Amino acid sequence: MTTVQTRPTLPRLENKRMATELIAAVFFLLAFAVFAGLVAWVATTDEIVVGDAEGFQAYFWNTLRTVGVLRPVLLIMAGIGLIRLSYALRRGHVGAIRWAYIISNWLITVSTVMLVYVSINASRVANATARDTFASAFPFMLLVLAAVVIQRWVARARTYFTGDEDITSKRTRHAWNLLAPTVIVFLLIAIGPLERVLVTSLSDERFASSDAVSFVGFENYARLWSLRIDTINCADEGVTCEVTVDANGEEQIIYPRLRRLYDTLGTNPEYGELRYREFFEFDLRGTHYVLSARDTEFVGAFITSVYYTILATIFQLSVGFAIAMVLAARLRGIGFMRLMMLVPMAIPTLIATQFWDVMLRPDQSGLINSALMGAGLIDAPQQWLLNPALQVPTLVAVIVWKEAPIVALLLLPGLLAIPREVYQAAAIDGANRWQRFMKITLPMMRPTIGVVLVLRTMVFIRVFDLFEILVGRTRFVMSTYAYDVLLQRQQLGYASAVSVTIFIIAMMFTIGYMRTLRIDEV
Repeated sequence: MTTVQTRPTLPRLENKRMATELIAAVFFLLAFAVFAGLVAWVATTDEIVVGDAEGFQAYFWNTLRTVGVLRPVLLIMAGIGLIRLSYALRRGHVGAIRWAYIISNWLITVSTVMLVYVSINASRVANATARDTFASAFPFMLLVLAAVVIQRWVARARTYFTGDEDITSKRTRHAWNLLAPTVIVFLLIAIGPLERVLVTSLSDERFASSDAVSFVGFENYARLWSLRIDTINCADEGVTCEVTVDANGEEQIIYPRLRRLYDTLGTNPEYGELRYREFFEFDLRGTHYVLSARDTEFVGAFITSVYYTILATIFQLSVGFAIAMVLAARLRGIGFMRLMMLVPMAIPTLIATQFWDVMLRPDQSGLINSALMGAGLIDAPQQWLLNPALQVPTLVAVIVWKEAPIVALLLLPGLLAIPREVYQAAAIDGANRWQRFMKITLPMMRPTIGVVLVLRTMVFIRVFDLFEILVGRTRFVMSTYAYDVLLQRQQLGYASAVSVTIFIIAMMFTIGYMRTLRIDEV
């Protein structure tokens, strides 16, 4: 028996080619519509006016204030994504048509919601007739109809696309499909305030003021992060150093202030013009170094924030991990322990900080001082909230007491998900408890630990209430410093730059965790 090989007929090939080309052209036109809409939005905005002498700067600043930054960037990214999808559709890959089908479904959903929203708003206008409502809703009706047509074309053309798709692509597509509602709602709610803060950080706008707002570019950020290191050598000409003797008979050298020194020598005029101030001094190999900053208060707040974040993260993760392991042991009375864990979490932060403020009083009436002196651990009452060396460790102890149960509850599901057979097999092979912890528990808990680190670090780096209530203006973190700059100095633009800086630092911590712990590879 002979097998006759048949080739696809010409109409079949033509239908497939026409289907792929048509679907690719549709999504390319969608990308073009996105870019054209962005250009039309910018070109037709009345507030964007080109000046004469400072035309480009005025145009750029007005564009930022009216159009923003994040929304154009998101639209450009969406357009680029649609162009890439169009190219993949032309190649006929099955993964591309599945992405196109999901996007077409979301186009129908979003356009329908917009149609309902516009129709309701148009009907609420005073003296609005049915004709006016229909006229307002008609463009969105066309959009819904176009989305339905696209979805039908994509559904019919799926049989023409072939190829294998790896499991990672499938999971990515399903994840984005499930996250789409949350992302859309988040963008609708948060993108306006975020964009407002970002644009304001590029200006000299004042809080609760009718003064004219000017574009200053990155001047606020330059003022925040301008640091310099200078050296002072007493042997140089024109440099006068004083030598004193302390109570122990040791000689101490008193170096001149840099600003006064440079004014006397007539050098480095930018030091005084930019208002640098000494922040930290140290000696190294016979040379005196001086670290100066334009905003020493922010530098101090940044160091305090990072110091507090590192300490709080380490201790809270350690204590929370220990609590989670105890809870995972399934001992008798574990239900009561879980209930007691929720007590600190149920107390509002304001109440908890007031409670600790009483306990940390700097005299013997404070419960902490009284208990430690009664135990013989300290000889005199400690000023826990007034001593700069004790402030951050004290606040770390407070936040560990209050929020370590949160970490335990986040880690507990990961511990319970580890099969007990793995521990039993390791015990049979002779592994002790420490080896089982290091070789089994920690590696298998790596994704959960990474998520906990990201969440807790983002909370700690923007801490506000704890410092504001317990230490006030005696010590700033970046959030309380931004609050002080906003309300006390009324510098809205500068406070916005501090807020954007907090966001960038939090993102840097997050990226560092993801790269170090390889969370995205799990």
